[in-house]
Amino acid sequence: MNYRVGIYDADTAYVKALMNYLNAKEKIPITLYAFSSPESLAAGAEDNRLSMLLIGEAAVIPEGIDACMTLCESARPKPGSCAVYKYQSADALATQILTFIRAQAKTVRAESGLVIACISPYGSSGKTTLAMGLCKSYAPSLYVNMEELQPPECMEELTRKRCERLLYYIVSKNPEMSGMVTSREQEGFDRLLDGSSFSEFRQLMPEHISELIKTLRDTDRYQRIVFDIGLGSLSSWQLLSLFDRVYITLPDGRDTAKRESFCRELIHACGESVKKHLQFVKVPQTSWSSAALAEWIEVEGL
Repeated sequence: MNYRVGIYDADTAYVKALMNYLNAKEKIPITLYAFSSPESLAAGAEDNRLSMLLIGEAAVIPEGIDACMTLCESARPKPGSCAVYKYQSADALATQILTFIRAQAKTVRAESGLVIACISPYGSSGKTTLAMGLCKSYAPSLYVNMEELQPPECMEELTRKRCERLLYYIVSKNPEMSGMVTSREQEGFDRLLDGSSFSEFRQLMPEHISELIKTLRDTDRYQRIVFDIGLGSLSSWQLLSLFDRVYITLPDGRDTAKRESFCRELIHACGESVKKHLQFVKVPQTSWSSAALAEWIEVEGL
């Protein structure tokens, strides 16, 4: 796990020296991103999805950045302040940064009732692994399958009729839709659609999914409601603006052209405000139920 940390301070020589030192240390899981102005900091914080920001005492913290530590000139920062001594050893400073980030992750983890979308422009990028892993980590949670796994004619008759009925309930805003959740006690979370899907998902417009989310929230039953969304199931990009968070999974070793095109289309459809809900993640190569994935989810604060 490598944490992305921004740094902004008037002492550019200090910033450069600290960045070069920490970025060269393989055993310190921190990558520093240096910024030279408030404008570049605001833009870079959005692009790099920073875990936190280190900022000089005289600088103004940009809006939208919550995880922040002040680089204090005094060797004894005020008790209770979120500040670290600027001129201590780089290794000691790195330890304090890591402690702060992990404490922040636990605070974020305590947030309950989030509705999350997992989506990706890539295949085999860990999207379903992440979606199911989140449900496993935050039980009781609900997994909503919006993958286009098979056409209706390939389903068992009972499953097909159940999916058709759920689709009808969602479109007609029938509150009975919440009663079609199935329990998976061995997996540790509930599921909607019983692990099957259908091409008619594309009939579901944002107003239909909004009503579904509202109905599921009203049950007040789940820590997380996680939608596993295939691109083929999207009726509209605007559907993604309905979620508290949108995790976009990325595989290793791919160019960024598809990612950039994906983001342009999404932002064009939903507006700039959707950017604050997006987070790009690279899911570890492991199963959704593994201890390694659970630990990764906790450290990341997903």
